[in-house]
Amino acid sequence: MHIGPIWRAMLRNKTGAILIALQMALTMAIMVNAISIIQSRSEAMSRPSGINEADVFFISSIGFAEDFNERVAIEEDLAALRALPGVVDAIQSNSVPLSGGGWSMSMALEPGDDVDGSGTAIYFVDDHALNTYDLELIAGENFAPSDIGWKDISDTRWPNRVIITKQLAINLFGEDAWESAVGETV
Repeated sequence: MHIGPIWRAMLRNKTGAILIALQMALTMAIMVNAISIIQSRSEAMSRPSGINEADVFFISSIGFAEDFNERVAIEEDLAALRALPGVVDAIQSNSVPLSGGGWSMSMALEPGDDVDGSGTAIYFVDDHALNTYDLELIAGENFAPSDIGWKDISDTRWPNRVIITKQLAINLFGEDAWESAVGETV
């Protein structure tokens, strides 16, 4: 590539040279911004999930018979899984952590569409979830069997007790007041 003719042409048309320089600067700014976003996302993804990822797996089961009773089938399947040697615990859930899918919503301390909340994943689980995922409860208490209910597809009610992550408590209540989340309404 011969640089001489390009250089002479740019000296004759200074506006073109300035536009090329601006285009290069803008392209460089976009690239640096993209690299920065990729690095920050990579750091967020590399933080520990808190779940025993190596030992957790999921299976899916679907019933097809007209008289299929989903609730009875789930209870029987869970009892059979929990009785297997080497199985620590088992749960039925609407979502699987780290699977790339599931339910999410925004939670806030006040109701209303105009209130800023914090996005979070939603897992419908029972009193075996902490043991199944090998999680440590650092404040509050686990679900009691009496807290567990059956949610039908048409049911619009939400549970009156939840367990939230420390990070969600920090997002909602602040770094210095996250421990005050126990017993509060979100």
